Amino acid sequence: MADNQDILIMKKHESINPSKSTAAQTSRSGKRQRQTLAPAMKGLEQINLHAAGIDVGSAENYLCVPENSVPVGERNVRKFGVFSQELDASVEWLKACRVTTVAMEATGVYWMSLYDKIEAAGLEVVLVDPHSVKHVPGRKSDVLDCQWLQRLHTYGLLRGAFRSDSAVRNLRSLCRQRADIVINGSAYLQQAQKALVQMNVQLPLVVSDINGQTGLRIIDAILNGERDPEQLVKLRDERCKKSSVPEMEAALRGHYTPELLFVLSQTMEGWRFCQRQLEACDQQIVTALAALPTAKARPVEVEVPPKPGAVDKAAAEKAKKPKRARGNNQATVDFSEALRRVCGVDLMRVCGLNKSAEGAC
Repeated sequence: MADNQDILIMKKHESINPSKSTAAQTSRSGKRQRQTLAPAMKGLEQINLHAAGIDVGSAENYLCVPENSVPVGERNVRKFGVFSQELDASVEWLKACRVTTVAMEATGVYWMSLYDKIEAAGLEVVLVDPHSVKHVPGRKSDVLDCQWLQRLHTYGLLRGAFRSDSAVRNLRSLCRQRADIVINGSAYLQQAQKALVQMNVQLPLVVSDINGQTGLRIIDAILNGERDPEQLVKLRDERCKKSSVPEMEAALRGHYTPELLFVLSQTMEGWRFCQRQLEACDQQIVTALAALPTAKARPVEVEVPPKPGAVDKAAAEKAKKPKRARGNNQATVDFSEALRRVCGVDLMRVCGLNKSAEGAC
């Protein structure tokens, strides 16, 4: 009896407010009514009469064009896939609807391929920050994202984000790839250090870096079968100042196990692979820098001659300091000349961009 009463109450609720159930079914099927104009926009002037909006997704894109650009009876919203032929079809539909400018949100990396195709077709593309679109008031709940973008773009309420040209984008992609390689190499070194500590080989405590000259020679000898601390300590560089010879010899008395030696071997192979990847990436960066235009000529700076008898303290201090070796992840190629050509100044002299400039900071 109680179940029958619950069913009657539910049916009564649906009969009183049938719009909620209808709206739920409509949202599940993906079909919407044509977008209605928000009251806040009724007094605004339409600036982009041939504007379109695109809701970019990982598997499908929704496109919305002006209602007067499609035949009567057809919807002004279409769904396209993300394969190349679908992207080409979406661009052709925009051109057939006489669209001249398109607004899309910068959703992850899914927008890039469609952006390039639309731009190649000669249409203006406005890339919008998704967070800024959410803050615009007046949106109806039954309006798709692509419809809302199209409406805002029609009234000129969207501000496009800056996107650099292709040459800069290529260089940026390579620099990001290089940064990822450095992170991966650091992870391999951390795993190698963990394996050493688990075998109680306290090499990280007696050398500055386990991937320095001394550390690499000792690790390679251990992987080649050497276990005697007296023989391992002979591989120590004479410039090593973090520990004494007896301290290093004591630190190298460990408990070696086959499984941890295998882990150490694989992690060091992974780190060396990352180092080779860095060298290849640096060569690609050189090619990308060559594609950038040359900066405009800067006026020649006149150097003021020093006073007679004056001593340049900064130059004297720099001369006293020994020349530092190249860092572990420092560029394998000298980019100074290329950066000077592109930027007009030598950015490698800026403190923090190059370790060799630290002495002048």
